Amino acid sequence: MEEFKEFLINYWQFLASGVLFIIATVIGIVRMKKKGMTFQEILSGILMEQIPLWISMSETTGGSGEQKKVAVLNKALNYCSSKLGRQLSETESQMIISYVSEKIETVLATPQKKGVAKKAR
Repeated sequence: MEEFKEFLINYWQFLASGVLFIIATVIGIVRMKKKGMTFQEILSGILMEQIPLWISMSETTGGSGEQKKVAVLNKALNYCSSKLGRQLSETESQMIISYVSEKIETVLATPQKKGVAKKAR
């Protein structure tokens, strides 16, 4: 019993941080289950940082605007499928195509200075 008291006295900070970690984890799990995330929210998180990169890559390959858009959409569909680890349903594919098309238009609508991309490289 003395050893146990001595252990508590010597390592109370370590034990307290462990208990707080467990409590925070439980609270986080409960809050996450309460809130839940829609497929659209997960999708936007997965794709947002990749879309500008894919647009830049398709711009360097050449071709018509429609070919570039199709290339970006194909990359988005493949990327989502690989991230989710399964084939996408027709509904999910249509949602991704709609979302990415909207974001492509948003990115391309931003004004860009000529020659800026060349200087950055």
